[in-house]
Amino acid sequence: MILAVHIGNTHLQVGLFNREELCFSQILSTNHTATPVEFAMAISQLLATCRQQQQLTGGIVSSVVPTITPAMVQAMQLLGIPKPFVVGPGTKSGISIHLDIPSQLGSDRVAESVAAAAHHKGPLGVVHVGTATALSVVDSSGTFVGGMIAPGMLLGLNSLSHSAAQLPITGLTPPRAAIGKNTADSLRSGLFYATAAGIDGMLQAAEEELGASLCALLTGPMAAAISPFCKHPHTLAPQLLLEGLRIIYCKNIKK
Repeated sequence: MILAVHIGNTHLQVGLFNREELCFSQILSTNHTATPVEFAMAISQLLATCRQQQQLTGGIVSSVVPTITPAMVQAMQLLGIPKPFVVGPGTKSGISIHLDIPSQLGSDRVAESVAAAAHHKGPLGVVHVGTATALSVVDSSGTFVGGMIAPGMLLGLNSLSHSAAQLPITGLTPPRAAIGKNTADSLRSGLFYATAAGIDGMLQAAEEELGASLCALLTGPMAAAISPFCKHPHTLAPQLLLEGLRIIYCKNIKK
């Protein structure tokens, strides 16, 4: 069994694979001060709760929060994984990255692009909807050619709530209608419709620049919630990141 963990700014994504089958996945809040023991206990309890207590034979970690990575690696070691693999510069991914500074590309976008290219015909537009809304563009040859990054809904919510005294903090639940009848509903509506319009706009701009239609995939913690509001044709792919980590693990670890 292979344990895959991605450390995001807001969420941890945890998955357990038996060969190519994803047996279990869950999203947790990122605790930026957790110790290795606390991470290990959280993952162990999660697996036990979901009755996934098989022996772990390997593990892979990707992270966009470098300060937490060592603690997660140690947590995996406490769970019985001697040498967890950490995604980083020089990792074999199977895709070419044509950027000015390839090392600046986040490991989550690498993993998502790897999985997208493995299972879908390009050119591809992979949209991660989370703390940030990020578009990754992979051409028909499987090359990562660039993308776009915009603030996500959570950042927008926090910014509005802290900067405008009369705008209440409200959860990111889908709005009941486009035209809100109170401040909280108006805030939710604005965040959802603006984010969806931004995703549609990014995909359209990328298509115009490429001169080709994109196979659009939506992934990330908020993908399912925003999907009904997007007009551009797309496929919801919530496990894209974990599947990409599995593929990367297999490419880098000798059996």
